[in-house]
Amino acid sequence: MDEMVTTRQFLMGQLIAARTMPRLLRVPTMRAHMASQIKAARTRMAAVERDIEVIIQGDEAINQERDLLCTMPSIGAVVRCRGGGLAARGLAGCLPQGGGLGRSGTVR
Repeated sequence: MDEMVTTRQFLMGQLIAARTMPRLLRVPTMRAHMASQIKAARTRMAAVERDIEVIIQGDEAINQERDLLCTMPSIGAVVRCRGGGLAARGLAGCLPQGGGLGRSGTVR
């Protein structure tokens, strides 16, 4: 799961960078190339998010943590829990595993 979340973060960075590039490019063929790169990054991102969702659905503890995140008034709307919850998946994947946090704030 850690690798998938890291890959998702990497792809998100690539997607953000690729979306800003067309503004800097003047040659139409390069703009077209960037458009295809954006499309490919979105496709890869969707595949990784589907894989993360499969893992979350298969792990009751992570699934419950995500559901709990989505019920929090100040967080639920921010992580877009409605309509797919893509950010909620990424956030749930980053939560500590193995029994939660100890008193010191470290994973037990």
